[in-house]
Amino acid sequence: MPMKSERPKNARERSRLATRNRLVDAWRELALAQPQQGATISQIAEKAEVAVGTFYCHFKDKESLTREAALESYAKLIAEIDRLRVNDLQDRREWTRATIEAVVTFAEKNRKEFMFLLQLAPLTTLEGQEFIAQWRQFWFEQTAQILRSEMQAGRLTLDIDPALAAHALVAMVLGLLQWWMEDPVRAPREKVVQTLTGMLLALYRDGPGSLS
Repeated sequence: MPMKSERPKNARERSRLATRNRLVDAWRELALAQPQQGATISQIAEKAEVAVGTFYCHFKDKESLTREAALESYAKLIAEIDRLRVNDLQDRREWTRATIEAVVTFAEKNRKEFMFLLQLAPLTTLEGQEFIAQWRQFWFEQTAQILRSEMQAGRLTLDIDPALAAHALVAMVLGLLQWWMEDPVRAPREKVVQTLTGMLLALYRDGPGSLS
């Protein structure tokens, strides 16, 4: 999992971190503005108001910049899940809602980062796409593991393939959130959380229940 970086200890380190963050933010903004072709290192440096040489003082190439930007965003998502103590919940309804709440909160707080994560693949090399696939696979496997356990316990209403269902559920959640974040006035926040929570809980045959 991504680790939190230490707080800069002096003015030089703070300045270096500020420059790095400007480069990351510039890349996200340019990537969202032109998702098909992305942006060159020169364009990223110009957007961040630094010299191209300064870019290379912080990142080896655009691939390493993309990787760090993604890891930083994933770390914030994990922190949101931890903040809401999702993993401490045992009631299925509470756990499902809290998980959706964490993802929605992350998307709201970090809209630019959330949208950037959703369209990373076209912006990266083959190596970068493998990195993205690993993270997606992590979420797919986590979801499939839960579904597999619930199916074995006889708590699901449908006879489904856990792995295929996991891909469908993750795609559904991210697809709806992307549609909503593109224009949040399309639906009230609470309705989005309630709808996703209800659709996930509809898989179960016995109401709220326990995760154990």
